[in-house]
Amino acid sequence: PTYAEILELPLPAIAGLRVPDVMADSYEAYIRPRLDQAFAGERVSYELLRNTTEGSHYYAVTYEPWKAGEGVERVVAVITDITERKRAEAAQKQAKQLLAQIIDSGPAPTLVIDARHIVTHWNRACEQILGIDAASMIGTRKQWSAFYESERPILADLIVSGTVDEMVELYADMNLRRSTVIDGAYEIESLFPHLGTRGRWLYVTAAPLRNGVGEVIGAIETLQDITERKNAENELLRMQADLEATVAQRTAELSQAKASLEQDIDRREMAEAELLKRYIELTELNCRLQETHQQLMQSEKLASIGQLAAGVAHEINNP
Repeated sequence: PTYAEILELPLPAIAGLRVPDVMADSYEAYIRPRLDQAFAGERVSYELLRNTTEGSHYYAVTYEPWKAGEGVERVVAVITDITERKRAEAAQKQAKQLLAQIIDSGPAPTLVIDARHIVTHWNRACEQILGIDAASMIGTRKQWSAFYESERPILADLIVSGTVDEMVELYADMNLRRSTVIDGAYEIESLFPHLGTRGRWLYVTAAPLRNGVGEVIGAIETLQDITERKNAENELLRMQADLEATVAQRTAELSQAKASLEQDIDRREMAEAELLKRYIELTELNCRLQETHQQLMQSEKLASIGQLAAGVAHEINNP
């Protein structure tokens, strides 16, 4: 823009006027001290805010001393409208503040590192679960100390570095897997024994942060305390093992009882067979006894008849 356009004045109206006459509202505070520096031979750059009918505008102003001989003859002012850049910077700053508020107020423990592996966010939930305040972490590369006793990259560090092989090497025993929801993200599940008084089970997800052209500019890592779930799972496994042991014991006892019952059945069947055999023998013996008894009775009858006949014969012979 031309100087006249910045001032929202027609060029003839400002031609030949001195700077204090056309910039009276900002001359003493902003312009004069810097013009003095420029006339002293120093190149001066600064930003200037002006409120116009179209709103606020930002300008980058540079004073270039134009030297003639040993002194400065004049100063050339180069003015650039940087309103769009400043608005973009303000929007970016606002977006960063909003992101910080979202992360900080979120219920999930969350930390963020940039492309240099420096911690930029460490929310309150993260402070509570890890026991380390944000002030001692933000601006450092000490994120490893919250999880491990000796220095090693956390999952977010490996996401930023893009070293999948090292990730597999370090986290293969922690159930490492790709996220099925977030592209480029990885998940682990492990016990961190020095967290808390008895250790904590954490479910960790780390995902890359990318700029507008897809370059990785950092990583975000979220944590989920699954200690209660793991304890419940372990208790369930213990109960299942106890139940299986009880079932095995009861099965063995039932098998033993079954074998004993089968033996009792065999003995009873043998006894019944022996009893049946004795019954048959007794029945046969009884039949023989009955026959013998019949024969005996028949003999006794015949003997009685014989005695009777002998008596009758005697009577007849001896009247």
